[in-house]
Amino acid sequence: PKIGEVLKERGHLLVPLIALIYLLAKGYTPMRAALVAILLTIGCAMLRKNTRISFFDIVEGLEKGARGALGVVAATACAGIIVGVVTLTGLGLRLGSVLVDFADGNLFLTLIFTMVYNCRASSYYDGCSHFSGTHVCLLLWNHCRRNAACGTGSFCRRRYS
Repeated sequence: PKIGEVLKERGHLLVPLIALIYLLAKGYTPMRAALVAILLTIGCAMLRKNTRISFFDIVEGLEKGARGALGVVAATACAGIIVGVVTLTGLGLRLGSVLVDFADGNLFLTLIFTMVYNCRASSYYDGCSHFSGTHVCLLLWNHCRRNAACGTGSFCRRRYS
């Protein structure tokens, strides 16, 4: 279909999208902006006969949306529990100090150990998220190497406390 025809028939449905972006840019909370956009979508859909939806279609759409969100809600809840446990028990701080102690304060070795740990830990969840941890560690290493305190570009070997 040509873009002109689509905009002519359904261009009014862009109003909720533009309103959503505007409300988020103005500082409204995402929940409030989404609520307004949903109401605008229902209102804009009622303007033309070919986009009009019935009350039962609205209820069915809300039901499908709730079912689709269940997976995201469960994953977010699990991540929140894990973060809470790591924070409240002090495991995150302890792991960081163990990595620094194991590397004897060598920044390069600390980054390598962190990279290896990230690769190993994240490979349990999915096969590719470890790349982000690896790349962050390598970028930090490169930044620290260029901006070493001694000015020579060599790795700092002093112990951080």
